[in-house]
Amino acid sequence: MKATTTFSFVAAFAAASAFADATSDATATAVDLAEAIPEASSGWETKLSAGFETYSGNTDKDAVNGRIETQKSDGATVVIASAEGAWEQQEKTYVREDGSTYEDDERTVGNAKFDVNVKERLGGFFVYGNVNGKHDDMSDLKYRFVESLGLGTYLVDEDALKFSVEGGIAYVQEKIGSEKDDYPALRLAERVDWKPAWAEGISFYETAAALWDLDDTDHWLVGAEAGADVPLAGSFSLVLKAAVDYNSDPGEGVDKTDRKVIAQLAYTF
Repeated sequence: MKATTTFSFVAAFAAASAFADATSDATATAVDLAEAIPEASSGWETKLSAGFETYSGNTDKDAVNGRIETQKSDGATVVIASAEGAWEQQEKTYVREDGSTYEDDERTVGNAKFDVNVKERLGGFFVYGNVNGKHDDMSDLKYRFVESLGLGTYLVDEDALKFSVEGGIAYVQEKIGSEKDDYPALRLAERVDWKPAWAEGISFYETAAALWDLDDTDHWLVGAEAGADVPLAGSFSLVLKAAVDYNSDPGEGVDKTDRKVIAQLAYTF
């Protein structure tokens, strides 16, 4: 395996450790990852985006968001790293001695996540390594870290259309509310990237990943996302996407399914 790939795996696990330290006070931001990513060099493409999102499921509120993504491909090796977060202001409710209540002191709540993915092509297949982490105040998820390794292949591999599938073994560490858990899991994922000829410059994508808890076979985690990138003036574009997260055992008082719709203005350099 190439030296660049080895370096990428090391960088991925270093990013995971850095995020773990930040998760305790939910201050991991896109700016933090921007400082961790090497300065733009030949072959790297970076996209900064910010906008709004609306939730349904564990919360029915709106939030502002930000995201940074950088990627590089040299033909055989593909590296993609991203971090994003969403924030909203909430008022805290206080109870007086007489039982009446009042609201004061706005506080910021939200979610943050990062993902690092490395693919190394081997003939018609690829070896992948993936590290990701997530914190979500809105669904009482203190943290979830997932490290996975496996094999995949491109069922379609053309300039205008790519369709890949992959599968492997993962290890999950999480804390929901006050409950901690860790377990091995089977990971299955797929991704479609499409640049239709009839929509010049517009690109679409769809991706889904499932984690099957091997310690508790009734427990599943599933995440799916679809979106479009519409070019505007210069290096700016409009990003529209929808995402769904499902947890078959999310904890007491927490909905199994979270949904969100996102609109962002993005700048690519």
